[in-house]
Amino acid sequence: MIPTLSAQTPTTTHVTFAAANSTKPSLRLLPSIQTAPNDQVSVSGTFSSAAAALGIGQPTVSRRVAELEQALGVSLFDRTTRSVALTEAGARYLDELRPALEAIDAAAEAVRGPGPLGGRLRVAASVSFAVAWLCPRLPAFLAAHPDLGLDLHLADRHVDLVAEAMDVAVRIGGPDVPTLTGRRLRVVERWYVASPEWIATHGEPLTPSDLARHTGLVFAPAGIWPRAFEGEDQVAPRRVVAATSGQALIELARAGVGVAMLPDWLVERDLERGTLVRVLRGHAGVPLPLWVVWPHRRTVGGGVRAFVEWMSAEASGAARPAGS
Repeated sequence: MIPTLSAQTPTTTHVTFAAANSTKPSLRLLPSIQTAPNDQVSVSGTFSSAAAALGIGQPTVSRRVAELEQALGVSLFDRTTRSVALTEAGARYLDELRPALEAIDAAAEAVRGPGPLGGRLRVAASVSFAVAWLCPRLPAFLAAHPDLGLDLHLADRHVDLVAEAMDVAVRIGGPDVPTLTGRRLRVVERWYVASPEWIATHGEPLTPSDLARHTGLVFAPAGIWPRAFEGEDQVAPRRVVAATSGQALIELARAGVGVAMLPDWLVERDLERGTLVRVLRGHAGVPLPLWVVWPHRRTVGGGVRAFVEWMSAEASGAARPAGS
C-alpha cells in the first residue's frame, strides 16, 4: 500500500493510508513511531507537555505510545502519576530511529520548498530585553514575514522551552540542558550608571570604593539577597535596593534612586538622551554572552530559522551605545 503524506507540523509527518490493513507494520505504525520516542516526549517529562510541543492532543500521544509499545512488546516509558521517563529500551529505540526520522523530516522540508512563512512563532525573552531592544526592532522582521504570527512570552527567568511549548528564546547564557541548541549572538557588557540628579546630589563615584557612599540598585535572582554589585570589585554600597527585573532597576536609576549596574543594551537610549550617565568607566560587571536558543528537534521550522538569522544580523550590526 502506498501512503499519501501530508505535513501537519514542522517536525511531524502524518500518514493517511488507502487501506487500514497495510502489510507493512512499520508504515502502519509510522505516526506512533514519530510520536512515542520523539525528543519532545522523552525530555518534557509528561505526555501533556509533549502534546503541546508537538501540536497534538494528549490522548493522541498516550494512544500512540501504547500502540507502539504493544507492537514492539516492550515498555518505552516508565510512568508515574507525575511524570514519564524513557526506559533503557526506549532510549535505545530513539537512538536507532533518529537517522530515519531526520530523513523523513528532511523530505517533508524539501517537498514544501521555499515560500512565505506562516503560522505562529512563540518567542521567550526577558521583559527588559523585549522592551528596550527587541520590540523596537521587531517591526522590520514582521514586515518581512507578513503571514507569520508572533507570541511574545516575557518573563525575567529562564523559561523551560519544551515544557512551556516555546519555539525560541533570547537570553543570557547558552543551552544549559541537552534538549536545547542555540547560537551565540554577542557579548553583553554591564556598566555602572546613574542619573545626573543623583550625581549632582551625591557626587560621582570615581573609584569602586566610593560606592560605599551610594545606594546600589542591584539585580537579584529570586530568593537571593545581594550584598554587593556582581563583579570583580565586590564593593558593598551603603544601601542596597534589589529587584528581580532589569526594567525596574532602570526606572529606579532614572528616578535618581542610586547607582545601577545594567547591560549595555538596556541603557543605550538613556545614555544617548542624557537621562543616565555612565560612571566608573574603568570598572564593569563580568561580561555575559547573549544567546538565541531553541529546542533540539530533528527539523527546525522556517520561522525559527528566519528569527535566528535575523537576530544574528541585528545583534552583530547593533551600534555601540553612546557614552561607551
